[in-house]
Amino acid sequence: MNYDAYTKAINRLLDEINGLKGLDLEIHPFWSCPILDARNMCVGYKLHSKGDNRIMSLAVDTFSGFEQSPDGQTVLTANAKERIAQAMEEFWAVGNVERHVFLEV
Repeated sequence: MNYDAYTKAINRLLDEINGLKGLDLEIHPFWSCPILDARNMCVGYKLHSKGDNRIMSLAVDTFSGFEQSPDGQTVLTANAKERIAQAMEEFWAVGNVERHVFLEV
């Protein structure tokens, strides 16, 4: 399984959200990625903002959360992308004091 393709899809989403929302989100550098769960087919990531120490744990199902684009790239499905973007916006909203959230898509 090509896990780099999943990570590239997540990084493309982070770039898009950072550009639209003026955030500085990235895959947390202290965890190897993706984080694999032997109990299911999810790939996981620890996401954080460079500006604070809150963490979002994200698990995306490799079967229902990703698809192949017409040009052969692995991309997030529209549903997964929407759910992740909404959760990120809520978690990193001004005034939110939660330190950690887990999202499974």
